[in-house]
Amino acid sequence: MSHIKTISVIFLLLLTTFVFASFGSPQATNSNRAKAADGDDTQTVRVLLTEVHQLRLAIQQSQLSGYHTQVVIERMRSQQQTVERLNERLRNTREEILRWKMYFPLQQTEIQNQLKVLENSLRESADANSRQRYEGEIEITKQRLGLLTQEESLLRERESQLTTQLQIEQAKLSELNDQLDAVQRELEKITR
Repeated sequence: MSHIKTISVIFLLLLTTFVFASFGSPQATNSNRAKAADGDDTQTVRVLLTEVHQLRLAIQQSQLSGYHTQVVIERMRSQQQTVERLNERLRNTREEILRWKMYFPLQQTEIQNQLKVLENSLRESADANSRQRYEGEIEITKQRLGLLTQEESLLRERESQLTTQLQIEQAKLSELNDQLDAVQRELEKITR
């Protein structure tokens, strides 16, 4: 029996050593795993911080682009209204020119006939007061005829000025549209 006790004690010691050895090994392995996990965690945290920083920059850039877009859109609205007003004024001027062309020959003929009547009356008048009155009326009628012919050149000049101004304002509108396109392309780059 003592031999059995001795074998049992040795067996128990071996078993205990084996158990302690196997528990000791996992601790060393866990320690190595923990160190590796700490290294992985540190790297993961760095990657996450970099991504958060990039996201923050992207959000700031997006907000700035959004503000810039709003400013450009408001300027475009204002510019579009300016272009529309100039278009309306130009159309009205061109309608006036058409009306002038339509009525000018009639008015010119009427004034010329009136001028002939006044000149005939002046020739036939013997009274100094009547002659003076006819001369005044002839002068006024000639001025009316002159103003009538000047009206076309004034209308043409206004049309030319409005056309030039409209082209300038349309170019500004086109430039604003290009700016808006550039902002849109920038936003598309951010979202990719």
